[in-house]
Amino acid sequence: MEENNEQQIVENGRLILGNSVYVMITTRDYVVKGNLCLPVNTGAANPTPENLLFYVLNCGNMFITLRNCVITTKDTIEYIPERVDCYNINLNIVESCRIIEDEVR
Repeated sequence: MEENNEQQIVENGRLILGNSVYVMITTRDYVVKGNLCLPVNTGAANPTPENLLFYVLNCGNMFITLRNCVITTKDTIEYIPERVDCYNINLNIVESCRIIEDEVR
């Protein structure tokens, strides 16, 4: 039987993965905030979240998956932004991506 090393925590009714980082991704039309799952085995001895984010964005994949996302449009201010459990983003449309640590999720 395989052992699952992924730590899962339920916080405020939402699933938080232990090997993820909270990021903000901007495209031409949208701002997407969510948990980006990071790979466990990258070959680095002590990888930092910044190094893992660089690896995820530059490893040759075309799509990344975010969990527990909040999606807002740049053109209009929304009273209640769209919330999505799982969202796939094509890396060809990503303008920027950064780690957010001090913001309430």
